[in-house]
Amino acid sequence: MKIQLNKKWFTLVELMVAMTIFFIIVWATYMNFSYYQNKMNLKLTSKDISQALYWARNLAINWLDSSSWNVSVWVFFDNSTDLKTKIYFYTYPFDLDLISTDLISTSEKKLFKEVIFHEWVELNNVEWYDKFLFLFESISWSWSYYYWDSTPWKKVFSWTEIDIKISFKWTDSPVMSKVLKYITWTNIVDY
Repeated sequence: MKIQLNKKWFTLVELMVAMTIFFIIVWATYMNFSYYQNKMNLKLTSKDISQALYWARNLAINWLDSSSWNVSVWVFFDNSTDLKTKIYFYTYPFDLDLISTDLISTSEKKLFKEVIFHEWVELNNVEWYDKFLFLFESISWSWSYYYWDSTPWKKVFSWTEIDIKISFKWTDSPVMSKVLKYITWTNIVDY
């Protein structure tokens, strides 16, 4: 007596169709998740920049380290090749001659903090310049802003709003980039 089993297997075409549908669903889910993850990185970096500028100005006014009173603070944005994913905080003596000093290469400055942007977020520019410096002075509680263009000399920036543009991997898409407006007389960043 011979028993014949009725085995049903997927055919190769059915298997390929099922795998294709599975990969399309996985791809669509990942792309959606990846998009929102990148948008969140932009938003978190915007928040970090806002807090950094607020913190630097308050630090210049109320320096907490009693061993180094009267130290002013500057926040430096640089869009050079490997520097465009960080914000640099420097201190300098309150009596430093800001007019005649080469602020970038002076030995008077001391790096005391770096803020690293979130993954794949880069600085595009600050007011269309690659190098921009926010200076917050300790004694006078005043502030000033400098930029560098094609010449090696710093220039004073005197507008009341400063635009800081960041983006995801240097994209020009308005969806994956963000412009932060720093309002100089209030020390508030609108992001």
